[in-house]
Amino acid sequence: MGRGDGVEVRATSIRLFFVHEGRRCKETLTLNGKPLKPTAPNIAHAHRVAEAIRKRLDNGTFSIAEFFPDSPRAALGAPRTFGQLADDWLKSKTGLEAATVDQYRNAVAMWKRVLGASTPLDALTHQALAAKLGEHPWSSAKAFNNYMIVARGIFAFEYRGEK
Repeated sequence: MGRGDGVEVRATSIRLFFVHEGRRCKETLTLNGKPLKPTAPNIAHAHRVAEAIRKRLDNGTFSIAEFFPDSPRAALGAPRTFGQLADDWLKSKTGLEAATVDQYRNAVAMWKRVLGASTPLDALTHQALAAKLGEHPWSSAKAFNNYMIVARGIFAFEYRGEK
């Protein structure tokens, strides 16, 4: 989507259109549940959002729920993201010391930065994880091991289920 492509300015709203998973999508930009008015700043914003969507589509990390949370498409089969999984795992850690929860919270924040909070889980293949782990500058072997405890917990939580 470049300038003039992917942004539709309407009388009272702005829509973006794009192809996602082989389907043509049209989504209205909203703010607090109301359509964004077609003002010059909002149109410029729409073009920036369209460009961000194009980049995410190109690298396979696009999540319709992230950009259009009010969309009916967001609720239908939206892939679960790493950030959602990590947040759910962290919420499940009850009854622990405050210092431990703080360490887990810091580790989750780091993993979200390294792996991408909006990355769909199915994009986190063994190869993708190994590459991210290998390129990250770990401060020490102990730090690596401590962060890996959290990563293993997050992924085990997904594959075991929430219970």
